[in-house]
Amino acid sequence: MSFISLNDVAKSLRDKESCAFGAIKEIMKSVDYNKNMSSNVAKQWVLDIRSAQEKTNDMSSFFNKMDLSSEEGVSLMCMAEALLRIPDKATLDEFLSESLSAKGIADAQRKGWFANAAHWGLVVGSQIIGKKDIFWQKCLQGVVKKIGAPVVRSTVIKIMGLLGQHFIMGETISQALKRSDEQKKYTYSYDMLGEAAVTENDAAKYFLEYQKAIKEISTKESLFVNPGVSIKLSAIHPRYEWSKKDSCVNDLVKLLVILVKDAKAKNINITIDAEESERLILSLEIFQKAWQHPDIDCWPGFGLAVQSYTRASVDVIKFCIELAKNNNSMIPLRLVKGAYWDYEIKNAQVLGINPAVWTRKTMTDVSYLACASLMLEADDYIYCQFATHNAHTVSAILSLAKDKKIEFQCLHGMGQVLYEHVLDRNPALCRIYAPVGSHRALLPYLVRRLLENGANNSFVHKLVDSTKNADELVKCPFDEINKLTQIENPLIKNFDQLYAKRKNSKGEDLNNFLQTSKIESSFAFFDAKTYLVCCRYKSNNQNYKEITGPVNRGKLLGKVAVLDSSQVELAINQAQKSYDCWSNVSVELRAVCLEKAADYLEKARDEFIYLCMTEAGKTWQDSIDEIREAVDFLRYYAQQARDVLIDKKCEGPTGEENIWRPVGRGVFLCISPWNFPLAIFVGQVSAALVAGNTVLAKPASQTAIIAYKMLEILYKAGVPKEACHLLPGGHKVVASPLVSDDRVKGVMLTGSTNTAKKIALNLAKRAGAIVPFIAETGGQNAMIIDSSALLEQSVKEVVESAFKSAGQRCSACRVLFLQQEIADEFIHMLKGAMQLLVIGDPMLLKTDVGPVIDKSAYNALENHVQYLTTINAKELFVCDVDDDLDGFFFAPRAYEISGLDCLKEEVFGPVLHIVRYAREDIDKVVDSIHATNYGLTVGIHSRLINFATNLAKKLDVGNVYINRNMIGAVVGVQPFGGNNLSGTGPKAGGPWYLTRLSKEQVISTNTAAIGGNAELLMIDS
Repeated sequence: MSFISLNDVAKSLRDKESCAFGAIKEIMKSVDYNKNMSSNVAKQWVLDIRSAQEKTNDMSSFFNKMDLSSEEGVSLMCMAEALLRIPDKATLDEFLSESLSAKGIADAQRKGWFANAAHWGLVVGSQIIGKKDIFWQKCLQGVVKKIGAPVVRSTVIKIMGLLGQHFIMGETISQALKRSDEQKKYTYSYDMLGEAAVTENDAAKYFLEYQKAIKEISTKESLFVNPGVSIKLSAIHPRYEWSKKDSCVNDLVKLLVILVKDAKAKNINITIDAEESERLILSLEIFQKAWQHPDIDCWPGFGLAVQSYTRASVDVIKFCIELAKNNNSMIPLRLVKGAYWDYEIKNAQVLGINPAVWTRKTMTDVSYLACASLMLEADDYIYCQFATHNAHTVSAILSLAKDKKIEFQCLHGMGQVLYEHVLDRNPALCRIYAPVGSHRALLPYLVRRLLENGANNSFVHKLVDSTKNADELVKCPFDEINKLTQIENPLIKNFDQLYAKRKNSKGEDLNNFLQTSKIESSFAFFDAKTYLVCCRYKSNNQNYKEITGPVNRGKLLGKVAVLDSSQVELAINQAQKSYDCWSNVSVELRAVCLEKAADYLEKARDEFIYLCMTEAGKTWQDSIDEIREAVDFLRYYAQQARDVLIDKKCEGPTGEENIWRPVGRGVFLCISPWNFPLAIFVGQVSAALVAGNTVLAKPASQTAIIAYKMLEILYKAGVPKEACHLLPGGHKVVASPLVSDDRVKGVMLTGSTNTAKKIALNLAKRAGAIVPFIAETGGQNAMIIDSSALLEQSVKEVVESAFKSAGQRCSACRVLFLQQEIADEFIHMLKGAMQLLVIGDPMLLKTDVGPVIDKSAYNALENHVQYLTTINAKELFVCDVDDDLDGFFFAPRAYEISGLDCLKEEVFGPVLHIVRYAREDIDKVVDSIHATNYGLTVGIHSRLINFATNLAKKLDVGNVYINRNMIGAVVGVQPFGGNNLSGTGPKAGGPWYLTRLSKEQVISTNTAAIGGNAELLMIDS
């Protein structure tokens, strides 16, 4: 076995070159197990289980027959989870009414699951509670038969109790231990239920629960016969993420050492649970340091879970084997298939990176057996724990293990149906993974487990479903893989395949230290440069202005030419002269220029990341997102040009040809802002160019270097220098004269509402033609959160929406409306989440919030804070900022105000204003948003889907975001732009944009005028 480092694990995690698959195939060449016998044994188990299930009528039988991992099952679980969390009866009753309304029932029937929902209620009533409890039997039947909210509410509470009994060992560790004493056949690993900690208080609470569990467990057997405890690292640290590596690794090692020491003293085994793939490398480093800590001393009762659905699983197993060998000890490994498959796929698509997981279920099964064989081969160093509910996998493991000591594991309430039959014939130990916690904590856990379909394909349900062919269930996964022409699932799109007509932009995996180290290493080269930004037309007495950026005021980034009126005049003359030539270049060639520029920009990614950080103060992820958006603009407008800007033949009478053709307008002035100095600059310029116009580009003076470097790329891609001119100057010298110049045939602006109004007024004063003005301006953006919302998610989305990019996004959340029933709890969680924000140098990966752009922006925010004191705003929280920082760092903060009318204008920075509202006053909330006369973005968090969609339709805004953050619009997916004071339209990155930049011409030709109508003459009578 070759040496495996964390670097190797990181490389294989996002492997798309089939290296990981090659390693699996190599392992399985030497695997000695009888595939036919394994399938036959598994098939007999399936038949025996089905036969036994038909003779029973208990709760286990019901839950196995009712596929809770199906669409209907998950829907019911989500509904029940919401009901347990909604605090006020009015919202709860509306939720029930919506869920069980005639429309809701009709929708359910169309989806084909309402019959099962009825079955769910009726069977629970008749089979689980028992004939004697007639009252609850009727209540449960009323889930389907009645709409009465009190009845349904009571029914759901009762059902939650039943679910809790089936899927949770106990609400407390004491209850769980007492219940486990009744089942002697199994041992247990207890998991304290709870989602990832949002605040330090949450983390401290979960830590104490783990301590209590370890303390209360009594032991009397050997280490691995004794019960154990499973620990979720995200539950005991609120910032367990790669960007916080420097702090969270040490913190978590200390916490783990405390817990493992206690467990070691009692001979209780401890397992670190597996979580999302972005935490994999982090978890291995934390485990290694804790395991080798002097107080733990490589104790063989301390292990971790490994997910076989990741492409790195084989390397993770090898890493652990070598770690154990080098320390002459043993590591317990719990091999699982994986619990976050749906998240992993979507997250990779969103981030523009390769998925960390196999996209075929069969590949997960193959990977599982390969990992199992490695573990068994190294059983002197690995204590083998196999967590699976799949009959073929169990049979294959037994065949591979022969007489070796192994342990099986299954989920409480889900897996015993198989092991009741397996253990009767095999002496292997079986451990039950047993959740402990409240019913309220059950549902998120249960829904996550039920959504593991990508990893286990709901085998538990199919196991007892007699309509499913038993032979199909127990097929050898290697035989299935050998039949495939490709190992990737063609139904699941990789990030670069998301869009049918264009290539998606590539992201970066910031949880991969190999990638971030590579990018960081290039910074020294760019840091040594001093950029010079100048106009194509030199002045005899050229003056330059220094650019230092908002992060380090003592660091000179470059010098920008201060233009005079003669240079501006030369540029507009040249742009006008070159218009005829550029507009006659074919649409295809213009589109190709944009696509080449996109490719060149991706190759220059490192330099633009550096510039976004230093010149614009953007963090790592914000910088990467900015570059991706610019790339998307280039490719999207190239695709749109091919679809939209083409000649079209219009239908008409015979003997006549009518051609509609779009043509450029002339010279376009593009005025771009500093908050998106690359993406919006590129979006404006590329759209104008591909539509056949020539361009005068005026970037924000604070970020002229980024614009200059981008223009070099456009030139390299084939855009003539005469067709696109950079004018890095102020409004008096550049913008105002050009706006008033009749030679400019269109203006694009992203900026303040006041600037847009001035431009519109100046355009109206022109003596010449009326020209198009496309403006994207400010917004008093609000988010509305009702009492049905999931607070943990909502807090995260609010923090991102209000404070990411230092609140300097056009779409950032400025005002948060909280339904009064949840306001106190939400604010408490928000303050805890804000306390964890890191404000500092954006070049550091750990930084969450960088600086505001300049002194003027900083002073405006300070003035606003002073204003808030005059209206008796209640200060809720202000983040800490290091006094040693030499930049314009404004602390994120939150205030409670009496109403939206307190705010007279948009506040462009990390200041969140909170307003409480009563549910019956939701229309007043909408009215207050409209009263601002802005109309850019609104966010809504609610699990009342009809409520949210109807509310969205009432709102006169450009973009509405439901149950997500309200920033980060994606080109072509969420076209961006507002109404009223927030812009003129059309939306940037939308299908109407290019047509606004074009003129229309129709050429009508009477083809019958010369020589008669040939078309008619050729028709055979």
